[in-house]
Amino acid sequence: MKEKILIIDDVVDLQETLLMLLQKAGYQVTGVSSSLQAIELAKTTFFDLIISDVRLQGMNGVDTLIKIREQQKDKKSKMVIMSGYSEHEALIKAIQHGVDDFIKKPFGGEEFMHMVEKNITNYRLQNVKAEYMHMIKFFNEELVEKNERIGAVLSSLAEGVFTVNEKMEITHFNRSAELMMGLSSNKVIGEQCSKIFTNHLCMQNCPIKKAIESNEPILNIETEIQSQSGKCLPVMISASSLKDSAGNIIGGVEVFRDVSEIKRMMREIQESRQEISELNVHLEQRVKERTKDLLLANQKIKEAQTQLIQSSKMAAVGQLGAGVAHELNNPLTGILGYAQMIIKKFNEDSLNEEDVQVCKKFIRHIEIESMRCKSIIENLLLFSKKPIETRPESVAINRIIQETIPFIKFQPRSRDVNIILELDESLPGVNGNVNRFQQVFMNFLVNAIKAMPNGGEIKVVSRRLDAEDPRAEDFLAVDIIDNGCGIPEENLDQIFNAFFTTKEDNKSVGLGLFIVYQIIQEYQGSIEVKSKVGEGTTFTLYFKIFKK
Repeated sequence: MKEKILIIDDVVDLQETLLMLLQKAGYQVTGVSSSLQAIELAKTTFFDLIISDVRLQGMNGVDTLIKIREQQKDKKSKMVIMSGYSEHEALIKAIQHGVDDFIKKPFGGEEFMHMVEKNITNYRLQNVKAEYMHMIKFFNEELVEKNERIGAVLSSLAEGVFTVNEKMEITHFNRSAELMMGLSSNKVIGEQCSKIFTNHLCMQNCPIKKAIESNEPILNIETEIQSQSGKCLPVMISASSLKDSAGNIIGGVEVFRDVSEIKRMMREIQESRQEISELNVHLEQRVKERTKDLLLANQKIKEAQTQLIQSSKMAAVGQLGAGVAHELNNPLTGILGYAQMIIKKFNEDSLNEEDVQVCKKFIRHIEIESMRCKSIIENLLLFSKKPIETRPESVAINRIIQETIPFIKFQPRSRDVNIILELDESLPGVNGNVNRFQQVFMNFLVNAIKAMPNGGEIKVVSRRLDAEDPRAEDFLAVDIIDNGCGIPEENLDQIFNAFFTTKEDNKSVGLGLFIVYQIIQEYQGSIEVKSKVGEGTTFTLYFKIFKK
């Protein structure tokens, strides 16, 4: 009987397809739909290979595999993560905790089985390797002498290394020492080190001899050594005594490192400092000359910012990419699996009535999953449709909010976020443009979701202003409130600046809030923000009431 395999996936159709493929290949297969089931089952049953989707009910797939790995003692399962979209942080975490492989959705049956066979083969080889490594270690402990092990290590070092015995006779001379001194080890082994190293330091205050006599290491002494060809080489020397297993001193070791490159770099640094000093004398004049160029560059930046604002609608659509990919990959994986099963059935010699019914079932599943993909794409095209005109018009702010919310479900982690709407149905139209305001709300809601990596709540409130507010007759307000990580006080004055970002993952250039701020200002509105680290953030958007 072949190895045991556990499939963890809450998409039932996909799980059934994978189980069918594995069972047909002769594996002992079990399928579960949640992290809790998998963890409990792994306590009593050892699986040679565990394959988990990254998204699961309860604990995510990566943490589930880590938990199972922590439960295992001497024997470790091979582990594979499946994902329908790029989750760099989750995958990095998986690799750091010993997850062995990754397969990206959508994938075909052959690709999946190739991955399984590869990991099962690696698992078998790993077991064989462990047995051989145990045998090798046993024989090495019996056969390998200490001096041979030391020699192998010393020979691999880039620094020059030699060892001496108690009589100060050289017992080892590594390859780097040979190259620096221009001498082969055959000529120096057995010789007194004072005959090989004839510089003043070695003759008067030999570091290795001093280390042996004092039983204390001698560190980082700068000197020069002379090679066989007469070339003087600047080096940094360190020395220490060598001891046997009983702690008795049996000789010493000296390491000398070529520092000629470091000295060259220091000279270049000094020359650069001098050059910088000379440049500073003329800096003021150069600044004046550059001021004109900077003013021209500033004008070009303003023009570029205008172009960014005009094209930012498609940038917002791009933010949906990872989520839409995830929504499409699950049905596409099912479609691909069912299609391959149908082809396999038709390639067989004959079809009985049971095979025909199975194929009909698969075709129906393909139709359902295809309609699901069609719906997702139609919604995305509707959102990304370019407006016919951008002139100010009367728009219903509540309707824009309600039509934007469905797109949020495509965002990663959106399933852990609860969105509450409190909309005043009596509000008048506001001065603006539907598509551009939809972009504004999309940006704020996506940012709120990212501020709550562990889930939370977003409240969207549309309201009239208090009667005592001097803006009450001309403006209404929308509050977007989250209970996420909050914004540090020192950043509040900068968040609407172009290119300002606090993200460290190189995925943001800091234009999102700058662009929506420009849009709101374009239609005579404004934005206020209140935030406290660890408690959340409230953005208040003021929209000018449309008047003919």
